[in-house]
Amino acid sequence: QMYLLDLETGDIERVSRMRWSVALTLQPDRACFQAEMRLINRTTFPNRFWFWANSSAPVSEGVEYLSSATKVMTLKDVMSFPVNDGVDISRDRNHVEAQDMFCLNPRLRYVGWYNHDLERGMINVADRTEARGTKFYTWGNSDDGDIWETLLTDEDGPYAEMQSGRLPTMGIWEILSPYSEESWTETWYPVRDIGAPAFANDSLAFSLRSEADSLHLGIQAVEDIRGARLRLAAGENTIWEQQADLEPAAPYLSEIPLNGAKAEDAVLTVHSAQGQLLAQSIRPEAEPELEYRGILKIKADRSRSRAEDQWLNGIDFEKLGDYEQARTSYRRALQDDPEFNPAEVALGVLDMRQGKLSQAASLFEKVLKR
Repeated sequence: QMYLLDLETGDIERVSRMRWSVALTLQPDRACFQAEMRLINRTTFPNRFWFWANSSAPVSEGVEYLSSATKVMTLKDVMSFPVNDGVDISRDRNHVEAQDMFCLNPRLRYVGWYNHDLERGMINVADRTEARGTKFYTWGNSDDGDIWETLLTDEDGPYAEMQSGRLPTMGIWEILSPYSEESWTETWYPVRDIGAPAFANDSLAFSLRSEADSLHLGIQAVEDIRGARLRLAAGENTIWEQQADLEPAAPYLSEIPLNGAKAEDAVLTVHSAQGQLLAQSIRPEAEPELEYRGILKIKADRSRSRAEDQWLNGIDFEKLGDYEQARTSYRRALQDDPEFNPAEVALGVLDMRQGKLSQAASLFEKVLKR
């Protein structure tokens, strides 16, 4: 019998009176759940928001963090990923201290973790233009990290975190307009026995691990895929082909002889029986070094005195929750251009927040008469 199972949770944020909700949907023919996130501003004011969905993972020396990002932000610095200064920071065992890692430039849609000791893992897939934030958190492996085991768990021991967020880092806030809503959907699913996935999407995850003159392939399907066509090739040359039934309950495993081909040249493709491309191993091209100023945290530091720059500084101060500095910036904008309407309106909204309704009305009337 076909059915859907939905579970929705949410609350009203008590300071701004905005509402958030997460709806989890289980489908009978897919071994995953979809999470629909909704942020709703029910108020007459533009309000700042910040949202992250947090999941926990059983941690041991075998935990590996998975992302297509080449840069992560920590509390102290921007680091290369997965290897930084000769240290593989994708491995939990190599973190001495507690550490946040925000993935700054994910080039593919998935993020995940895999515990090689348990042969279990979790995958998150989303449109990274909508769910722009992906974060890993580890307690580290020194004694000072043990405090969190007492504070945050009962008897299950330490854990790691994988988080998905609307914004790139926790140093960024945004503004949600009055009576507006933002929503997006993510897919989460477990993987097991295949090793750390090298690729994942909504349909399946697969790993490719080279050893001597062969490749070890593991595929975890999200749904039954009968007669899937698997092909490993180097350029135009086919190394291996196979037709297989893929199903969530039984990961597909195979050892493939390379027959003289180089492992780094091998590309795996998975097609449906009808010929639809379901997955392909991708090596994203190297990207130029990016300026991460606007990604790390908000800085209301535009130095030019022109009205638009000071107005933008004011918006940034509002994102930071500093309404007095925002008011100062809006006034500076009006000093440069006394008829700069956006700054006048912003001052009126700040007056409304403080209950200065007559002052706000005066500012709004002035703007409407222009």
